This record gives sequence, structure tokens and C-alpha cells, in this order.
Amino acid sequence: MIWLALMPAAVAAVTPAPGATDPACAARTAATLDPDTGTSVTVGARCGEVVIATDGSDRAFSWGSARYRGELPADYQLTLWWQRLSADSHRTLELFVPGGAILVRDGAYAFYENDARFVAEGWQPRAGLDTRAPHCLRVVQHGVVLQAWLDDDPLGTYTFTARPATGHLRIGLKGERGYRGRMRYRELVVEPLAAQ
Repeated sequence: MIWLALMPAAVAAVTPAPGATDPACAARTAATLDPDTGTSVTVGARCGEVVIATDGSDRAFSWGSARYRGELPADYQLTLWWQRLSADSHRTLELFVPGGAILVRDGAYAFYENDARFVAEGWQPRAGLDTRAPHCLRVVQHGVVLQAWLDDDPLGTYTFTARPATGHLRIGLKGERGYRGRMRYRELVVEPLAAQ
């Protein structure tokens, strides 16, 4: 089992929350994370809790994400709890894995590989989904095949057309233009699986 946790290290954009309950855990967490330019990443008060804020860009939307430095195993299972902390919940929470991403917003979710495929397949409705509440996301990936569950309810299976030989995990969100949208995640666990 691999525990990926993010907390304060030498990365300037990663800062500890005041009153962090476990400074050593915070340091280990920060050392595993590379925030995108303009993204604010704060290690939460609890071990393994991370808050990401978007860059506040005046483009069509603001964007923020952080990439884990370690590579994902070829076959793995991942779980995490995440929630949006800002009011712009029509924008997405995003989990990028080798080959593509899972996108979640209020009332809908989507798998993403490229723009053309996304336009063709679009959003899938998810009645009652409120991203401002905490939700448990579970992902299993074997090669190009990705399966996902939200709060133990299946989101489905998605097959990418290709998968890079190596790959990293990236967690992020979109926010309103000119606004620093915020999200929190915790209890991120990646477990290697036997190849199928």
C-alpha cells in the first residue's frame, strides 16, 4: 500500500495550516507535491488533508492543480475524499490519471481523454450530486481501462485509446474567472494491483 500525503516542504507554494496537528506528516505531504504556477496549496490541520486554490486568472475560468511527484503503478486502486469549498460548484473538480481524467461538478460527471471525445460523449447526469459536500472517489485502472465509483455508486467503465508508458496523478479544479476557487481532499491512498 502506498500512502500519498502532501504537506510543507521546500516548495514555496505549499504552506502548512496554522495549528497543524502533525507537523512531520505535513512535511512529508508537501515533499511529494508540485503545484501548478499560480496554484495555492495549503496542508490542512489534519494529517493528509490538502486545500488547493485556483490561480484567480481572468481567462474564461481560473485553474489550480497539484501533481504528485511519484509515478502511479501500471495497475492500481486509488481512493480519496474530496469536496469544493467555494461557491462555484458548476465548475469541475478534476482527477487526472494516465490517459485522461474524471471530471465532477454539481449534478454531473464525465470522463475525459481529449476534446473531440469529450464533445461526443459529454456529461452524464448524477441527480443530487453536490460537490460542496464531501464525497469518496474510488478509481481502479488496469492499462487503458478505468473504472470509477462515487460514494460506492458506480460511475462506469471508460477505455482510453492509449495510455502513456509512465504517468502521474494530478488533482485540481476549475473556478470562476478572476476568483480563487477552493477545494479540499484527504485520505488519498494508492494501492498497486496485480496486472489483469
